Amino acid sequence: MKGVHLDGDPIAAPATVDGIGELSLVRVSGRGCWETLRELLAGAEPPLPKAEDPARRPSLRASLHRGELVLGSGAERGPLPVLALLQPSGRSYTGEESVELLLPGIPAWVRAILALLSDHGIRAAGPGEFTRRAFESGRLDLTQAESVAALIAAESGAELKAARRTLEGGLAAGIVSLADRIHDLIALLEAGLDFADQEVEPPEVGRWTGEARSIARELREAAGSPDAALQEGIPPRLLIWGRANAGKSTLLNAWAGEDRALVSAREGTTTDAVSVVAPIDGLEVELVDLPGRKARLTSIEEKADALARRALEQGGPVLYLIDGGRPAGEVEEEWQSLPPELRQRALLVLTMVDRYPGEGVSRLCARLEADGGRTQAISALRGDGMESLATKVGGILRGGDLGARGAGLRFNERQRRGALIGAGLLEQVCAEAEASFEPELAAVDLRRAHAALEEITGEIATEDTLGRIFSRFCVGK
Repeated sequence: MKGVHLDGDPIAAPATVDGIGELSLVRVSGRGCWETLRELLAGAEPPLPKAEDPARRPSLRASLHRGELVLGSGAERGPLPVLALLQPSGRSYTGEESVELLLPGIPAWVRAILALLSDHGIRAAGPGEFTRRAFESGRLDLTQAESVAALIAAESGAELKAARRTLEGGLAAGIVSLADRIHDLIALLEAGLDFADQEVEPPEVGRWTGEARSIARELREAAGSPDAALQEGIPPRLLIWGRANAGKSTLLNAWAGEDRALVSAREGTTTDAVSVVAPIDGLEVELVDLPGRKARLTSIEEKADALARRALEQGGPVLYLIDGGRPAGEVEEEWQSLPPELRQRALLVLTMVDRYPGEGVSRLCARLEADGGRTQAISALRGDGMESLATKVGGILRGGDLGARGAGLRFNERQRRGALIGAGLLEQVCAEAEASFEPELAAVDLRRAHAALEEITGEIATEDTLGRIFSRFCVGK
């Protein structure tokens, strides 16, 4: 359980990669490890001098010691100069008393030191054992602990940035904030139950289901963010939307390299979502051409419109297309008519610029961008602006500032599963309450959703879950 770990038996492992180098680092952590090492370090400087001020006592401060470890056998026999950094309990990475030994980067010497430590009761650490101790002592939450492995495995700047943001607590902070909002809903429901004898009515269904659905949307949005998809090798999804005849299908076909969607001067030819996976800026991307917006809808078009809006509610980045030849005032009015949440994750694409003078479109793009918008003018038929649009889309999907609230944070499969379970429970409790409101049952289901989020951060974690997570780590981390 997080936050209850006490100093365990001392462990040791190399914290640098195996091989010859200038320096190697051996990490030691656990109860009494410094006492053992000080006996082994010939000529070691003593700890910092005692002081009357508690804040300056050696047990509360890090200290650097120079000495020699006397190796006992084989070709490595003899004194080995090392630097030992003592980190007291509560201040180290693991939260335990820890020592880091810095020595010349000779693999044989590293092995000899580990053997020496083993002979004196300091066992070899298992995979991820240092980070697990950091989690158990409350130094890291579970998402931060997992980000350590992601940081080590990062192969690009975007992956490195996302892992660092998670390590800094970004992902957990968002999840905790959503969990707190669920807790507020539970308190709202239970207040009516606790004071039922005083004729305190439970809240009206609509008073809390709107908030619950909003939390569910944010969870799905974060779990389905482009970064999350990229990490698992799933093609990230890009939605293409706008009014009928704005050029959505033409853009999809241009990127697909073939006619996958019907293109017609007649409005409303797309009545279902058309999906295709196509290469964009070096990425395989799932493009989804949604049915277009219309002022007046037939019965079939109403169903198509509902389908488009359901897809948009699931989150992710959007290309919102507007005919670039329309008057500037109309373009701005349509753009501003979108919900603010949707504009935040949408790139405005002005289409068919091959038909119109470029100067007016350029001025409009500049004005919209000055107001904080993001725009790109294109002609999908002639190719104008397509390379620039692809570059912008690639930047978005690799962790730019556009898309879901979770952009720039990578959910792994365990975290994503917990977020989707929580979202599903919230949606279920809303549907059941709207059909037949039972406050007691609703509170129970909200608690289950709250627990799903606590599992993400590790506030609730089983031994099996922890074992599977940390077994994937390198030794020494």
